[in-house]
Amino acid sequence: MVMDAATRSAFLRALDEDPEFHQAVRQRLLSEELLSLPQRLTSFVEATERRLGSLDATLTEFVNEQREFNRQTLEHQRRTDDHQRNTDRWFNRIDDRFTQVDDRLNRIDDRFTQVDDRFNQIDDRFTQVDDRFNQIDDRFTQVDDRFNQIDDRFTQVDDRFNQIDDR
Repeated sequence: MVMDAATRSAFLRALDEDPEFHQAVRQRLLSEELLSLPQRLTSFVEATERRLGSLDATLTEFVNEQREFNRQTLEHQRRTDDHQRNTDRWFNRIDDRFTQVDDRLNRIDDRFTQVDDRFNQIDDRFTQVDDRFNQIDDRFTQVDDRFNQIDDRFTQVDDRFNQIDDR
């Protein structure tokens, strides 16, 4: 059946003015997954923001620790310069200090490894997000295909009504 302009206008007006009718048409046209998509996307964004906030706090903590380490390293260097003036007398202490520095550098190495692991996890998360967006794109394509099928069905119904009208 071909909808005349007055019927079409009345239908669109009913969509604009009657929220219950509008909701019923939406539920009829859209799948449950599409209807729930805005809430799911909002939840996903909130979870991602929480994760990124946690990462930001971790990174800030690391930067502060690095600054403190840098400050300690400069302080250590000044002490080392003082000790070098009395190399014979302080040799064993300097050797101990180098061992401590090696231990600190090993700990820093371990920290960098942990940070690398964290960045790898973040990369994995972004890959998951990309995959999810690809799935959403696929669903939109499916919805578009479904709308095309519905358009085809409407065309068939219009053709049948035209055949009936022609009789």
